[in-house]
Amino acid sequence: MSTLTIAQEDPRTPESRALIADLDQLMRKLYCADACFLTAPEDLVAESAIFLVARDRGAAVGCGSVVPRPDGAGEVKRMWTSPAARRRGVARSLVRALEARAAQAGLSALRLETGVSQPEAIAFYEAEGFRRRGPFGDYTDDPALVFFEKALTRAKESAA
Repeated sequence: MSTLTIAQEDPRTPESRALIADLDQLMRKLYCADACFLTAPEDLVAESAIFLVARDRGAAVGCGSVVPRPDGAGEVKRMWTSPAARRRGVARSLVRALEARAAQAGLSALRLETGVSQPEAIAFYEAEGFRRRGPFGDYTDDPALVFFEKALTRAKESAA
């Protein structure tokens, strides 16, 4: 029986901030400042993001968000699974929950950027059906960055 739960939470709680801080620490270690696009918890609230937290036996072990964009797509931000919880399906459950919520919100696609120093993340997104694409939004072409997109089936379309 699975003990994993995923729910919408406020990104400003201490547990959410701790997950985000762990992610920030890794990003700063892997990439130069120009290739780190770190969204603060307050910005996620201000941008009406979907912010989900994965919990195992009540402990926060992962998070992820989708920030709606003016073009009708959503950008995946702040995807993180704590090292102790990896290889147990937490990230897969999180990204699938984000996809479902984004589709319910009427978003047409999910887009994201990750980096070449994260081959596991690249392989994960490819396995989840994301396809490589060029830069989007305010991003520029940078050899350290890899961009992905996945079309979503809107809730209204799937019900038809």
